[in-house]
Amino acid sequence: MADPANGNPSADDVQEQERRREEEAKAAEERRLKEVHDKEVEDRRRADLDNSVAHTAPAEPFLNTQGETPLSFFLHP
Repeated sequence: MADPANGNPSADDVQEQERRREEEAKAAEERRLKEVHDKEVEDRRRADLDNSVAHTAPAEPFLNTQGETPLSFFLHP
């Protein structure tokens, strides 16, 4: 039995503590999963952005050091 004078918690107190621990563990796991998901989404977004920039940017600068437009600029897809 519970004996509050001796510091022994009642069965209800023990159940409540266990329930709180389970809720905290569940919330922590949900936060971790959300962080992982958000990181994956951000990584995909960055990869898509990198790919779109890589396909639109010329391989060489528009003008070379002599101020001429390199032929490869016009041949780039």
